[in-house]
Amino acid sequence: MRGALDHRPYTAVWEKLQLIASTQVHGRVLDAGAADGQYVVPWRDRTATVVALDIDATRIAQLRRGFAATPDVTVVRGSVERLPFTDR
Repeated sequence: MRGALDHRPYTAVWEKLQLIASTQVHGRVLDAGAADGQYVVPWRDRTATVVALDIDATRIAQLRRGFAATPDVTVVRGSVERLPFTDR
């Protein structure tokens, strides 16, 4: 059982945004584990289409509300483990 003072791993938001900004993108981007969507807009600024993928129904509902008026963002509920990649 998790307590109120969970110790979560450090998320290097600034470093991730720098990586996104420096990544050359051709085509569509898959934001796997999109969570609250904080990286969807930076990815959208780099490409024409972003697919935001998450497994949590609450997060999906929030993402769909947040990006409802954004035609170049598709929100999909699913698991990265179910994607048709040949390796893990």
